[in-house]
Amino acid sequence: MFSVGMGSTKKIIRVIASDGEGWEHVSVSLENRCPTWDEMCIIKDIFWDNTDCVIQYHPPKSEYVNHHPFCLHLWRKIGSEFELPPSYMIGPK
Repeated sequence: MFSVGMGSTKKIIRVIASDGEGWEHVSVSLENRCPTWDEMCIIKDIFWDNTDCVIQYHPPKSEYVNHHPFCLHLWRKIGSEFELPPSYMIGPK
């Protein structure tokens, strides 16, 4: 578990990290809400380097697995690089 935030705004973030079958995986959850983008970035920086690309998947609904309503997942395929769109398609730098 990690605490993030300042003073009375600190939140406990529950984290489970694993690897196997060629994948690195981190699940991230809070008790009463989903993690924010900034919280997911903090966790990403704890478990991976700045040069690593990790993914949050949105699979077909037929493949959904939901054991916790406030849990998000980060994934990285070991030995493989994700193809990224050109940065200009995302927004100006």
